[in-house]
Amino acid sequence: MTDQLEVDPEQLWSALEELGSFGRYEAPEADLFGVSRPALSPADVAARRWIMARMEELGLTVQVDSVGNVFGRLEGSEPGRSPVVIGSHVDSVPQGGAFDGALGVLAALEVVRTLRSAAIVLRGPLIVAVFTEEEGSRFGVDMLGSAVAAGRIPLAEALALRDPDGVTLAEALRDTGFAGPGFVLDAPLAYLEIHIEQGPLLSSSDSDIGVPTGVQAISWHELTVVGRAAHAGATPPQLRVDAARAATRLADRMFEYASDHQDHGLTATVGRMLLEPGVTNIIPGTARFSLDMRAPDDEVLTAAEAHLHALVEEVRAERTGLACESRRTVRTRPVPFAESLRQVVAGWAERLGYRHRSLISGAGHDAQEMAALCPSAMIFVPGRHDGISHSPREYSEPDACAKAATLLLHVVRTLCEESP
Repeated sequence: MTDQLEVDPEQLWSALEELGSFGRYEAPEADLFGVSRPALSPADVAARRWIMARMEELGLTVQVDSVGNVFGRLEGSEPGRSPVVIGSHVDSVPQGGAFDGALGVLAALEVVRTLRSAAIVLRGPLIVAVFTEEEGSRFGVDMLGSAVAAGRIPLAEALALRDPDGVTLAEALRDTGFAGPGFVLDAPLAYLEIHIEQGPLLSSSDSDIGVPTGVQAISWHELTVVGRAAHAGATPPQLRVDAARAATRLADRMFEYASDHQDHGLTATVGRMLLEPGVTNIIPGTARFSLDMRAPDDEVLTAAEAHLHALVEEVRAERTGLACESRRTVRTRPVPFAESLRQVVAGWAERLGYRHRSLISGAGHDAQEMAALCPSAMIFVPGRHDGISHSPREYSEPDACAKAATLLLHVVRTLCEESP
């Protein structure tokens, strides 16, 4: 097997720019552009159909499963073998970047293009995957498509999820034409995913490639504090039941707890807060906010959840007229990636002369769900701007993207093996 075969950097970069046109928005202050492509939005549907057309051009057999995941299959010379699956997602957070997920899908397609151009036939099948609602920004559950495919979330439960406008996932799939007939993946041989690091470690260590050891635990909560709306000027402090003040106090105490446990890698983030009625001169009667907590150690995250529960009970016990509820929407445990597969990735990085390092993923990925089905691993790409992600400043250099795709190409050839 020759080490000289490479993915075409210009072809990959051109594809990234073209896919980035779906949901594109300009960010002049950063001299960059980002994408807003929530799951099954018009921009996401257009991006998916563009990807499916590229799959068909490359001779892949395209299928859509019951939760809208898209799979393009390249048959091998021995189709009875278990397939290797590569890919990611193309949905984004609102006002997100052009690389998160998209790089993994397009790098997978360029692996197929390179194999076809070189007339290389693999023994085993190769599947390029595009998973639904990885970000969780529309239906509130991240890694949704891969979690259903891997069996963690029942299909009926996923289809019943609603977006903020009350649209169910089942309705969105039906209306966009992505309600497939059944499941496609069955006992893959392995899953591999290229992704931007979404952090500063690779760029700060001058590494070409990251080989993650796994993904840390994640816990999402929706909190609602109900007080009493009243006039901002006519209601004295002692008579106020201010939902906003209680909510910000709750959030601040969780920030303090996370800061006290930062040596254990615990983080706490409030990404969304909604005040009602949302008028300048009215004391808020209701405050709703999200809380994202993460830690490499599941016990640390469990303790943080217990602390949150105690704070909520404390608010209830104060008898100030406030009501407080907390609902957990997402809970994933730490997922280690397969050491044997990581060694294949690291070994090829060595052969190709790429500087690489191990690290744990701070973000969730489809790979952590796929790890329940088969050995899984990831390839991280360094980013500029301290690795900032979910922002138009999300950016990886063309050469860095091409190196990761070339590494994926050689790992795929090893796993699938070439026909003689």
